[in-house]
Amino acid sequence: MPSAIQVLIVDQDADVRFGLRKLLGPADMEVVGEASFGTEAVSQAVALAPDAILCALEDPLVRPLETIEALLNALPQTPIIVYSTRDDVETVRKAMVAGVRDFLVRPLHREPLVAAVQGVLGWEEERRRRLSGGRRPLGFRGTVLTVFSAKGGVGKTTFATNLAAALASEVGQSVVIIDADTSFGDVLVNMDIAAPADITDLLQELESNPGADVSRFLAPHVSGARVLAPPQNPIAWSSVDAAKFATLVECLARAHDYVVIDLAAAVNPVTLAAIDAASLVLWVLTPHVAAIRDNMQALRVLEGAGLPADKIRFIVNHPAPADEVSATSIEASMRAPIYWTVPYDRNLYRQSQLGKTVDQWGHESAGGRSVVALARTIAGIADANSEGARRRFKLIALPGR
Repeated sequence: MPSAIQVLIVDQDADVRFGLRKLLGPADMEVVGEASFGTEAVSQAVALAPDAILCALEDPLVRPLETIEALLNALPQTPIIVYSTRDDVETVRKAMVAGVRDFLVRPLHREPLVAAVQGVLGWEEERRRRLSGGRRPLGFRGTVLTVFSAKGGVGKTTFATNLAAALASEVGQSVVIIDADTSFGDVLVNMDIAAPADITDLLQELESNPGADVSRFLAPHVSGARVLAPPQNPIAWSSVDAAKFATLVECLARAHDYVVIDLAAAVNPVTLAAIDAASLVLWVLTPHVAAIRDNMQALRVLEGAGLPADKIRFIVNHPAPADEVSATSIEASMRAPIYWTVPYDRNLYRQSQLGKTVDQWGHESAGGRSVVALARTIAGIADANSEGARRRFKLIALPGR
């Protein structure tokens, strides 16, 4: 080991990374690299082989936990220390189950941070004496965001397409959106693109060649996102069974940082496979009596099918200036907090009808800014105006249940 302990920092927030560099600089520790979550973190870790990794852990926890798992698969003997503003038992438990060596609560201070790094390195040296060999890296699986609602006409596809575009343009990582609406999908219309192929073409290719290059089956979008189109004839969905669809999602998740799946407003085998594959289920509601009633019924059905409650994030979309159902009543009906709200914004839907997404106009209006802020939150990036964003857009972390 060199005289200076070499550390890799994994955090979506560049300001936090800068602060950690300042803390570690005078402590005989060298920050050899910085990375965001996902493939960038794994690539940097493999290339730099640091002595220890410092990794942020904030809500939503899925992305950093997936990154930690991939880092441990790639470098099983490199200790990971997480730091977080959260100190609840459930967050600490999830971190330890993931395999981290220590858990620090922000704000961080030099002496405890240095002691933690030195402590885990000492423990790792003892561990290495008892171990030989290592595991083969298994690769990184991207975050799967399944967008669902039991009610049509709630703006689900508009939300899904704009979220995918925002993730690609704001976060700068690879994104694919699957139009899995088994009736008549509108993703291509909302993004104003034509597709070179559809999901059945890709499934046939993967069946004969599991290692096929999937990119030629995806339609590129100006935001940087790519689209997997549905069959032109919805009857063709009958040839797509749940197992094949799950294999397809896994294939795309291995090749992209984010997979966004836009589902039909129905519970069917494809819906169940997509929800099972999801890192998070972004469940879109509107504050209308019929929408809440239908989604309450769907929630009971999916919970009975084994949907874990901690996968769900309820998104309330406001398609009109007046609400029929209050936020408090929605939370009581769905038995969970509202995670995010998209405010009423006529421009959001007008632009979607024109095939334009938030990367082209989204900072101009409240609805667009809300979707962009959600994309950054999912990616673990602090919003530039975080205090203002928290006042404008309701953001509540789901407790472990």
